[in-house]
This record gives sequence, structure tokens and C-alpha cells, in this order.
Amino acid sequence: MTPSRAEPIFFGPDERPLFGWLHRSTARTPARIGLVICNPFGYEAVCAHRTIRHFAMAAATAGIPAIRFDYDGTGDSAGDDFDPDRLQSWIRSIHDAIEVLKAQTNVQHVCLLGLRLGATLASLASCERSDVIGVAAIAPVINVRTYMRELRALALAGQRSEPPEWATLIPDLQESAGFALTAATRAALGSVDLMKQPRQASRMLVIDRDDMPPNSAWVEHLRTAGAEVEHVRAPGFTEMMLDSHEALVPTAMIASTLGWLGTFADTPFAAPTSNGPTRLRAQPDAEFDILSANGKSARVRESALFPHSSQTLFGVVTEPVNQADRRAPLILLLNSGAVHHIGPNRLHVLLA
Repeated sequence: MTPSRAEPIFFGPDERPLFGWLHRSTARTPARIGLVICNPFGYEAVCAHRTIRHFAMAAATAGIPAIRFDYDGTGDSAGDDFDPDRLQSWIRSIHDAIEVLKAQTNVQHVCLLGLRLGATLASLASCERSDVIGVAAIAPVINVRTYMRELRALALAGQRSEPPEWATLIPDLQESAGFALTAATRAALGSVDLMKQPRQASRMLVIDRDDMPPNSAWVEHLRTAGAEVEHVRAPGFTEMMLDSHEALVPTAMIASTLGWLGTFADTPFAAPTSNGPTRLRAQPDAEFDILSANGKSARVRESALFPHSSQTLFGVVTEPVNQADRRAPLILLLNSGAVHHIGPNRLHVLLA
């Protein structure tokens, strides 16, 4: 079985399109389930970018179609850190990713795979749907308030000078490795504690890192709530979260996840109930409005592009829809080595 090529797509609401990569199954037998992969937050997402791609590729090669995507306001999706309602927008992004995966691959049920804060968001989203039959949580953030204190401590430890002038323009802003958390976002995230979440997915895979104490209390909470839980400790977390040019793919975690997904092969599934109106689109480009540098609204078009037929290079073209002068210069933003093409702290997306 050969790995399939991933398809770059914009999907979700027309006014705020999301970006993702669709990995179709290469198996001859139609898959019964799909996999939706939920990113961690901020710099952890940059470090784990390569690993997330390998998770999706491994699932598709094993016969399970997968989608990896950027939440609203992150990565190549529309919006930014300073927009309101970040928590609910991120959860809605998971719902949109589920819907587009189902529509594009004809699966009826999905499993969610989340890393760190992505595991927390996946768990919250699964509670709102009947078509999510399982959640795989890798090093999940259980109490988000504690997690945000850790982010602040890390930021203070690495701070060598006064914060930049732009950071003082927004009251009570918390920055972590170049990614911002507003006071409203921190308040919403701070209310999340999975130990207080009564309902979870009926089947769970919890993968803890092998160099830290396990999340035994949360596992027992899940089992008490009636979930069937597989709990493993696997190596590779620290190496996965190194800087992009040094990060290693955690093969043991991928193997554990594929083994768990394989247990759904013969499971009878109840027909899912409707999750309400969907916001479907799946195309290689999108148009939307942004606030330009002069404070006026401007409409831009973004297109996924492979510059060469080998499809080994990828980029996103951002251009004004109403471009008056076609002789305007082209600006090429190049990533550095293995760093994700969004650039340091998503700078390339904002500049484009």
C-alpha cells in the first residue's frame, strides 16, 4: 500500500476560511472511520508540525482517511490571536473539520486525535457530537489554568529585555514564544478542567509521556464516567517538541494510535444524529476580507500552490482581489530549514 498525496484545502465559513490537508485512504476497502487531528497551541504546534503530518500519513496508509488543519486564527486559516471567542472558535473549527472529512471521504464516524491543548479541545468537541466514536489524547492538558501558568513561567524565564512596544498597546496581554493570549482568551481557557467534564467520548486512548508521572487521576475519572480507556506511556514526547530542525517523529506513539484505531474495524456503530447545519467548502483557494495596514478593509485571495510537478515544494499565494497594477513586485517569503512555512510566530502569514 502506497501513501497518498495530501490535498491542501480551504473549508468552513466563506467569510473566515480554515486551511487544512486532506489525506485520503489508499486502501482498496472503504474505510469505516476517519481521523481528525487537532493541533497543540502556539510554539508546540510549530514543533509538532512534522509529527502531525506523519500521524495523518500513517492513518491514510493504514486505510483511515485523515485531516489535519489550522484552527480559526492560527496557521494558514483566517483571523489572528486577538480575535474574540477563541475557545469556541477553535471548537467550531474541529466541527468544521469533521464535516468536511465526512463529506469528502463518505465516512459516517470519526475519531479525534489531539496533542496537548489539542487533546483538550478534542475532548470538549466530542461531547457535542454523536459521530465521534473515540478520542486519542497525547499528553493532554487536563487543567488549562495550570497550563497557562506554565506558559507564563516559561515566558518570564526566557525574557531578556522589556516587552516590545506593540505588546503594551493591548491591556493584560500574555505572550508565549511569540503567540498571544488576550485576557478574554485566558479567561475562557482558564475555566476548562477535564476533571470536571462529566461527559466524554465512549472510547478513549490516553498516551502519556514516559518521562513524567502518568495522568492516572483523569484516566480513572474517564472510566468512572463510563468510558472504555486504553492508557499507555510511550517515549518520544521530548524529541517531538524540540525545535523544528531537531524534532523527531515519535514512532511509538504513532504505532499505539494505529493499533487503537484498528480496534474499531469490527465495532458496530449506531447511526449518528444530525449535528445541525454544516459550513462546507473544500477548494484550493479562498477569498475573504482583512483589515489592511491603513485601517481599511481589503479583500484578498489565498491559493494553495505546488511550484513544481513533483509536489515536493508548497506555498500559499496571497494577493489582492482588486489589484490595480499587475506590475507590482512579488514578495517571496521563505521558511528557514525545517520550520513550518507560516514562519516564526506565524509572521509570514501576517506579512502576506
